[in-house]
Amino acid sequence: MIDRMNFKRAAALALLAVASCASPPAKPAGRLDWWREAKYGMFIHWGVYSVPAGEYKGKLYGGASEWLMNTAHIPIAEYEKFPPHFNPVKFDAKAWAKLAKDAGMKYVVITSKHHDGFAMWDTRVNDWSLTKRTPFKRQPLKELADACRAEGLKFGLYYSILDWHVPSQKGAGKAEYVKGMKAQLRELVDQCDPAVLWFDGEWEPWWTEADGKDLAAYVRSIAPTAVVNNRVGKRGSNDGDYETPEQEIPRTGFKDRPWETCMTTNGSWGYHKGDTAWKPASDILDMLTEIAGKGGNFLLNVGPTSEGLIPEECAKRLRGVGVSLAKSGHWLYGSTGFCATSWGGITRKGNTLYAVVRRPGEIELPVETTIKSVDGRTLGGKTLTVPAPTVLVIECDGEPRRTPTRAELSADGKPIPPETDGSYLLRATDAAIHGSTLRLEQQSAEGNAGYWTDEHDYLEWFVERSGDYEMELRYSVAPGAGGQFTISGIACSVATTGGWNKFKTLKLGRITISGLTPITVKPVRFTGALMNFASLRLTPVK
Repeated sequence: MIDRMNFKRAAALALLAVASCASPPAKPAGRLDWWREAKYGMFIHWGVYSVPAGEYKGKLYGGASEWLMNTAHIPIAEYEKFPPHFNPVKFDAKAWAKLAKDAGMKYVVITSKHHDGFAMWDTRVNDWSLTKRTPFKRQPLKELADACRAEGLKFGLYYSILDWHVPSQKGAGKAEYVKGMKAQLRELVDQCDPAVLWFDGEWEPWWTEADGKDLAAYVRSIAPTAVVNNRVGKRGSNDGDYETPEQEIPRTGFKDRPWETCMTTNGSWGYHKGDTAWKPASDILDMLTEIAGKGGNFLLNVGPTSEGLIPEECAKRLRGVGVSLAKSGHWLYGSTGFCATSWGGITRKGNTLYAVVRRPGEIELPVETTIKSVDGRTLGGKTLTVPAPTVLVIECDGEPRRTPTRAELSADGKPIPPETDGSYLLRATDAAIHGSTLRLEQQSAEGNAGYWTDEHDYLEWFVERSGDYEMELRYSVAPGAGGQFTISGIACSVATTGGWNKFKTLKLGRITISGLTPITVKPVRFTGALMNFASLRLTPVK
């Protein structure tokens, strides 16, 4: 996978429990039908990089272990010493497929060849492969494909366009390399008949848009029913069948394209002996709820060891999610996205909505359509108290329509409502975000806008209640960052608060509002990054 996210097309993303909604997608066509209904799958990163498991010459490298050849600058000849030690005698394809099924997943995608170029099957294209370089002479991809189908799961293959083992691909050897790549893909299709072909490594300059179109056409010719991701090309709006945000959840989903967030269960894609930061099952459920509410799929990764075992700490978390889905997964499978909220998310099937309440308490249902019933009971309004996590079944009188979010109001130039005391709390999560690098994240509990590294990026809200207001900023700045900015033309500045996660409140003076007014926060001059912006409170002057 990619350690760096430097693509400007990537949506502004965040693991936030904020009100953000997705329009129901158009009716899927053909090969995408099952994929859209599945919603949740297992990603598997497995290769000879699981032998060093992040360590080289006594040094444990951070980051993703499958990138070790690149991160540690390991020469090809040195890297070739790892395969003889790859002997996964404990590999059990049936156990892996059963774990995926027990986790509530509906499809599996495994690496056939990662960026190190090592083929995890008996390829005839070269000898840089499992059967020719390791003591393990079985065919794990074929075994897993068969095991998945036996469990009723769809099976897919990851394939990297990038190959560090063939440096000539960047120059005169490109044509020969692409020929070999197509031959390998033909082998994989013939041997495994994948329902998904998941490409990666397309960011290399030598891989062009024309190359992507050519490869996509070839894939369609040999696997016409396979679902193909957008990295077969250059992640253009028409590349492949769907978008692939990585390690992040799009703020508003993708209205015009199917999409799938891929994410690790810890920090590394491949097995890393030093990475024990496993995500709790509750966090995985939170993310699955948000993603499904926004209309996407969730592809959650595991990194097996060189022995062929999925770490138990990872497996037990997946089973924990599976237990919950076995009890109430009706909200997930076959649904379309309706809305993600501060308390969970809502999915849709026809005129029925499923409100997945992950953070109980007093909740408001963002539904404009008349609600006939909630769990079979008539409501007096759209605000109710939910004492524990649950899934509410909401029957609507006609096609469900959602209430616009505050962020959508801002983006449309419409005023957001004031608080009950007459003040305005302008949160980052409610802003229209303009620019290429500024995006939502969660350094603060309520969420914040961060990565403010482009001087042209800015935040915007609209308010309309006239009067004078005191301004109060909640923000954070790391040492060596900060600078000057304006709030609707009023000059302001911020200095370090001691760290990006150390938020403080700063009084900024007064602002006058007269009728419908855009409130903007725009950089003037800063060092490194301007700030992490959480909120701006406007309190009316008595």
